[in-house]
Amino acid sequence: CTAKRFALVPARIGGTIEALYVDEGDPVVEGDTKLFQIDALKLQKAVDVARQGLAVAQCGLREKEANREQVAADYTKAKIDYERYQKLYKDEAVSLNSLELMETRFKQAQAMSKHADSLVDLATEQERQARASLVMAEKDLSDSLVLAPLSGCISKKFQELGEMAELGKTVFLVDDPSTIEVSALLPARYYERIQANTTPMRVHVYGVDAGEHLISYKSPTIDETV
Repeated sequence: CTAKRFALVPARIGGTIEALYVDEGDPVVEGDTKLFQIDALKLQKAVDVARQGLAVAQCGLREKEANREQVAADYTKAKIDYERYQKLYKDEAVSLNSLELMETRFKQAQAMSKHADSLVDLATEQERQARASLVMAEKDLSDSLVLAPLSGCISKKFQELGEMAELGKTVFLVDDPSTIEVSALLPARYYERIQANTTPMRVHVYGVDAGEHLISYKSPTIDETV
């Protein structure tokens, strides 16, 4: 007899199993019962570090944006002055040297503006990377606590407290006992008398009469020597 619905519950992240909340035979509720916990303290510290990294990146971005605003204002002023000196030079109101000095100041402000834009782009990317790191750290922490994937009971425990869990390695087997499947091997001489979903059979489980049920499946390959 086997449960029709069951779940092999694996670790979703590698690490030391620091807590087992259930044991074999314990009942569990889907999405509510805690099964096991992996490296919670270590992963929580990783989340804290990632949050600090994001805060630093956000401060850096705000600083670069403020600097860009100041540089943009200087660039706008330098451009206006340079255009004004061009007109004054045409009117022979200022010397060529004065115009060239103003042109140099304008080009410097222009270069500073481009540099400020690149610093903002860099800070923006750093902030994006820091945010992604926080999301990953939070997911690892969330994955470290595993809840029951279905309601039923713990049928088997594969690992013990303090052991190293590996990604994808089964820790618990959860069975839903509400629906049980019974499989049996029959002598070949009875094969032709079996009709799927028609032929009844009486089931006894450990000496307990489980009633009469229809055979739902007939194997297409039966050892005729049985």
